[in-house]
Amino acid sequence: MNVKAWIAYINNEFADSNWRYEIWIIDRSRSGLYWAIIFCHYRVNFSSRSTPFFSAIAVELLMAIKRIHKKSTKKVDKILVVSNQYCFFGATMSLQLGDIAPDFTAQTTIGTIHFHEYLGAHWGILFSHPADFTPVCTTELGRTAGLQEEFEKRNVKVLALSVDPLGKHLEWIKDINETQYVHVGFPIIADEDKSIAHAYGMIHPNASETFTVRSLFVIGPDKKIKLTITYPASTGRNFVEVLRVIDSLQLTANYSVATPANWINREDVIVVPAVKTEDALTKFPKGLNIVKPYLRYTPQPNL
Repeated sequence: MNVKAWIAYINNEFADSNWRYEIWIIDRSRSGLYWAIIFCHYRVNFSSRSTPFFSAIAVELLMAIKRIHKKSTKKVDKILVVSNQYCFFGATMSLQLGDIAPDFTAQTTIGTIHFHEYLGAHWGILFSHPADFTPVCTTELGRTAGLQEEFEKRNVKVLALSVDPLGKHLEWIKDINETQYVHVGFPIIADEDKSIAHAYGMIHPNASETFTVRSLFVIGPDKKIKLTITYPASTGRNFVEVLRVIDSLQLTANYSVATPANWINREDVIVVPAVKTEDALTKFPKGLNIVKPYLRYTPQPNL
């Protein structure tokens, strides 16, 4: 789809006579990325409209681009929406490791939360499920509730999300508790307008234009995304694996080690290449097993 087609599509999607859209796609061939820059010229004074209004328009524009993304001959990785008076929205097509997790305010089964504030100094897990009162999702949330103490030991706060309304969540929790023999104490977000799902790329149009896939994000105390996992709706996630990954991430954050293939808690870990061997001998008093200069094992340091 060429640039003119993009412009025509956007103007057709948003026919408000007060708006005019111009789109440029900038080729960043060295990195294989493209930027779609949308210039929005609004014919009234910016100050006469509220920031939330502009944010809503920006989100709608982003969704329009996503709908035609699969038809484009170019892979558009980032979108920047600007007005003729103010840059009011910049968004990434897909969140990447190291990105700041988008903040939000949401209604949940434990009340209103402000995401970053709610996490505080904790690690966080935000995971989506396609719909309430569905079999696989019921087992997933039940398993998560059953592992709640394990998450708490690791200083992790867990939040689930679907696009169903809050009342439906509250009714569904009764079924989860009854059938899975647990008590769901973590919040389930009611994302009825799909704003959070879109911000986190949880809706994959080629899978479903309506429901979220099984996305999972691990977020560090610095609010940066440390891990993403995506499963199809038909496959339940392995939450023991999620715990294993958190153990690995926290070891790396605290001790400058990495974990080898199939590693499980209490097994030897690998000294990261950034630590010189002479420094590692002091840093890891439990000893080193030097297989190669770049492959050095040491007992798990936090045991």
